[in-house]
Formats: sequence, C-alpha cells, structure tokens
Amino acid sequence: MRLLPALFLLLLARTGSGQNLVVNGDFEQFNTCPNFWNQLHQATGWSSAGLSPDYFNSCDTTAFVGAPENVVGYQHAASGFGYAGGYTWCEFPPNRRELLRTELTTPLLPGVPVYLSMKVAAATDGFLENMHWTVAGVGMRFTMAPLWYDQMSPLPDQAVLSMPTAPTDTSIWYVVSGTYTPDSAYAHLAVGNFFSDSLVTPVVLNPAGTHPCAYVYIDDVCVSYDPDDCDMVSSLADLSSDSGAGLSIIPNPAWGSCSITWPSSLGYPAHLVIHDATGRCISVFEQLDRGEVLIDTDCFLPGPYHLLLETPAGHRSATVIVVSNP
Repeated sequence: MRLLPALFLLLLARTGSGQNLVVNGDFEQFNTCPNFWNQLHQATGWSSAGLSPDYFNSCDTTAFVGAPENVVGYQHAASGFGYAGGYTWCEFPPNRRELLRTELTTPLLPGVPVYLSMKVAAATDGFLENMHWTVAGVGMRFTMAPLWYDQMSPLPDQAVLSMPTAPTDTSIWYVVSGTYTPDSAYAHLAVGNFFSDSLVTPVVLNPAGTHPCAYVYIDDVCVSYDPDDCDMVSSLADLSSDSGAGLSIIPNPAWGSCSITWPSSLGYPAHLVIHDATGRCISVFEQLDRGEVLIDTDCFLPGPYHLLLETPAGHRSATVIVVSNP
C-alpha cells in the first residue's frame, strides 16, 4: 500500500511541483501601465470573463486605478504593486458579476489534488464609487475552455473554492484557500462570484456608501500541486479582522476527526458553528461549557470549512481543511 505515496510523488514531479500554475497570479507583470477602468487585459495573462474587471497598479500616477488609492477605495497590494478587482454583486441589474480569467500553464491532471489560494479585500470609500455592500462567495472555478458570462445566462451556482463569509474589514486582505481534486483536465481558471443573487445575502459594508454594489480587490491567486506555493490558511487570523489567536485545530488538514480547542479565558458558554465553502451551515454546537470539541469529519466532503466560535470575550474563527484519508 505504500506504493500510492510514491506514485503521487511521481505525478507531482511530472506536473512541475513547486510551481504556481497561474501565470502572473500576483498581478505584477503588465503590458502597459493601467490608467482607466476596464483594463484587466493590461495584466499579463489575464482577461475578462464577464463585464469589465479592473487592474490596479501603483504605476498609475493619476490614482484613478492606482494603488493604494483608486476610484473604488484604498488598499495596498497584498504583495508587490498590483492587483485586480471587480463587482461581486449589485442591487440592479440581477446577477451582475465581473469575472476574471486566465489560462493555466498546464492543464490539471484528473484525480490529482491541487492546492488553491487567493487574497480578497473589500472595497469602499472610493473617490468615484463608494460601495455600500459586501457579499460572501467570491472564489475560483475551472473550465475546459475560456469562460464567458454574458450577464443573462444562469450562473453555475458552484465553485471549487469560495469565501464563506462576507469581507467586512477594508484594512486587510482575507486569505481564502482549499484543496480540489479535478475530474477533468481543466485548462482555464476563472475568479469571481459564481453564485446567483438568490443565494447571496448582502451585508452592509459602509452605511454611508452610495454605490449599490459590492466590489472586491483580488491578489496572489495560486493553483499548485505543492501546498508551500500557496497561502494555505489554518486560522482566521488570515480570514477575518478578529484574531483567531487561541483557537487551535489539530490536525489541520484533518481526516477522520479533529480537535478544536480554545482557552478558558474566553469564557463560557461558547457556541461553535461550522459552514462549508458556500456558506451553508453544516453543524452547530451550543452551550459549550468546556474549551474543546471533537469534530467527526468522516461525513464532510474534502475542502475548506469555516469555524465561528462565539464566546463572552468575543468571537474567534478559523478554517479547517478536510482531506480524504491519506
């Protein structure tokens, strides 16, 4: 039975382990410095998969699509000097989405898991557009051919990775990560919110915001056979403005079961809620009077799950990655 890990290592060597399959995932390379809306195509390897996503870079001295200051908000790049952005939801018209796409350096191997990560930041207080809303759901989707969403066809309501909660802290980058085992040799990646309005619950981001949409910045998109290439999060210090400090998950990634522990200093009773990557509630543990819960993950599908712990001292959150038995 030890032949399986050896075979997996051979597959990793064949696919170029230690390499991000996303060209220019950090949006640092560009053809021409952007200076206006709708110029994602200036970022090497990237193009629109729906409407007109934007490219921001500090090289834009006008600050229209600069970094950190630009028309939709203020945000330093997660790394380097550039990032992308687009609408994830609007009050009108229905299912308004701005989607990004790129071709992978090599198609995915069916049956071979890949690690996924991306960084997301909510935008508001822009000098031209001041977003009122934020939503969960932004993520990744693989396709055989380049994706194009015409704003009228039904959205797929599926993603291989998606942010389970709405980003509400505009000062940070949220890290969204997970694993995925492809069933086909997908050659293209799309990024954005692939869930229909009926599955989206908008959250007020800025009560003073006058623009009736939700908009996010996107940076450091990663798809790799090696987890060290991507930002694989294990605590909500990466996913939320509230620290995940003190919330421990062992093991993580988890298979079979995992232990969730937290210090008694947070107080009791505590409440623990588990959501999957689409935001669907999976399990609820109420009136906990001790700082430990054992989670049976055998009934969970492989992927990321978001944990939210409510205590008298505030809330703590984390992400557990569930994998198949190794």
